[in-house]
Amino acid sequence: TTRKLLESSALKSQSGKMSKLAIDINLSLTDRGVAAFGNWEDDDWDGINAGSFVYGGDEFVGKHYVGRVGCSGCPRACFKVCNDPETGLGVVKCWAVNFTMKVWNRDWKVMTSAAHLCNNYGLDGVSTTNIIAFLMELYHRGIITGEDTDGIPMIRGDKDAIISTVHKIARQEGFGKLFRDGVLNASRTIGKGAEEYAMHIKGLEMGNREFRGRKGTALAGAVAPKSGGNEYPLAESAWSIGVNKEYAVYPGSYDTKGLMVWEEVNKYKVMDMLGICKGPWCTHSLGIPAKLFSLATGIDTSEDDLLFAAQKVAVLERAFDVMRGIRRKDDTLPKRMFETAVPGGPLKGERLERDKFDKMLDEYYAVSGWDKDGIPKEETFQKFGLEAEWQIFDKRLKREGAAHG
Repeated sequence: TTRKLLESSALKSQSGKMSKLAIDINLSLTDRGVAAFGNWEDDDWDGINAGSFVYGGDEFVGKHYVGRVGCSGCPRACFKVCNDPETGLGVVKCWAVNFTMKVWNRDWKVMTSAAHLCNNYGLDGVSTTNIIAFLMELYHRGIITGEDTDGIPMIRGDKDAIISTVHKIARQEGFGKLFRDGVLNASRTIGKGAEEYAMHIKGLEMGNREFRGRKGTALAGAVAPKSGGNEYPLAESAWSIGVNKEYAVYPGSYDTKGLMVWEEVNKYKVMDMLGICKGPWCTHSLGIPAKLFSLATGIDTSEDDLLFAAQKVAVLERAFDVMRGIRRKDDTLPKRMFETAVPGGPLKGERLERDKFDKMLDEYYAVSGWDKDGIPKEETFQKFGLEAEWQIFDKRLKREGAAHG
């Protein structure tokens, strides 16, 4: 039924154009220094031809393209539907590109097959690619061998290593069982120094961003809620702040990034609350979404109203994390982001400086209404009419403080 609907759909377009669009996106990621290779590892970008890393897109899409679909109610229909010979009918979503540079894979077909499998299994593609990249680095460094991964050598970019790991994790078979609670817990079980190579934020796998060269993106990742570490914004895409705007959006700048990230985080929350795609709105005004919400609900709502609601949610999210033990010490990134530099591309040589990163954190806390340790203040709760929630929050903190006193 799905095939018939897609084949008869007016959304069907020329496969060559679809493939070119996807390849252009891939090239753009490297040209702008957005994406990282492997497990944020050091490698010669010229030697691996990083600017045009993936091949076979035209051939694969030309043979197997079926149509286009989008999220429910979305007019853009930006997902390509292909009938993969090995994995069947499926959709390659935006995160699927992680199955290329992230796992050193140059073959478009392998990317598509792995992405289809993740969708079919219900696996998070970002976490899965991080796990594979982690295993490939351990193998590359000699920390593990093929015997540790059920006889499957975790060779960089190897199709069998990629596809087999997806199956193992989804079915919880063999070494896949190690990752039921994520890469950090798995690294502790593996031992041999593996924990140093587990790239995570608050225990969650990191999205494929080059945090070292894009300081605002690094801050956005560090302060993300424990429950949503993969959904931090690309902060340097924000153009709407009025203070020192031109310098703030420069990737290597630390200035005014706290304000920029705060604004983008609020925008992202608005889009999540409305159930709309972040793509069209992360760099634009929320005026149109506000009008659409007003029309749909009959409640007159402005852009400021939406942002106020998002900020209110942010207070509660942070309060929940604080009650689970999250503090300033947790709002950080792996030490690799501070101790090693971007190996290639337009941001080559960039890394995070701890003192400047801490200043960004101070700025973000201040604009968010949190104290120096990242705990929302009483007046911040009051600002959003959360007096009753403050009473519960305050009692919980005092009780925990007494217990650890």
